[in-house]
Amino acid sequence: MRLPLLPTLMVAVMLPVMIGLGFWQLQRAQWKADLLVRLEAQAKLPVLETSVISDDLEFRRIRVSVDCPDPSAKGRSGKNAAGQVGFSMLLLCNSGGQPIFVDSGWSDRPDGWTKLVAPWPPEGAFAVTGTLVRTGGNKGPRYTLVSEAAPAPLVTSAPPSPADIPNNHMAYAVQWFAFAATLGIIYAVFVQRLRRK
Repeated sequence: MRLPLLPTLMVAVMLPVMIGLGFWQLQRAQWKADLLVRLEAQAKLPVLETSVISDDLEFRRIRVSVDCPDPSAKGRSGKNAAGQVGFSMLLLCNSGGQPIFVDSGWSDRPDGWTKLVAPWPPEGAFAVTGTLVRTGGNKGPRYTLVSEAAPAPLVTSAPPSPADIPNNHMAYAVQWFAFAATLGIIYAVFVQRLRRK
């Protein structure tokens, strides 16, 4: 019996691709594990006074000078240090000529920053100590600094942690290998039925 040409070609192409993607995800899992170890070590370092913000400082506690010429804030969903869900106050600021979001604090109200006891942010440059993370998405500043102090009545937002970064690549690898095995089984059953006919 001759093997069916089109299904055989499709399986011959797709099976190596799926297996290759599985091994690629295994490599990604190791890369992510190494990255998380590095970020966790960085998070334990003492506060660094700096004027230059870069990817090398992600999850590092830093102290930088910022100025926030636009006092209007925007809210985003966030958690406080106790794990309660609410709203974090984000200010668009500059640090060394580089745009940066400053997470100034958390409230259970979406307009919590309108209830501040004292004017915020201060006029001119002021120092902020907090944990630096890269901002999600392609729009806006590349970094967010989550402040360790919050103006009353806000409370501090939950500090970012490398533990919040998922490493799902091993599961993805298992999925690709399972897809490859399933394709192989389906093709074998298909060929066996053709032979019986």
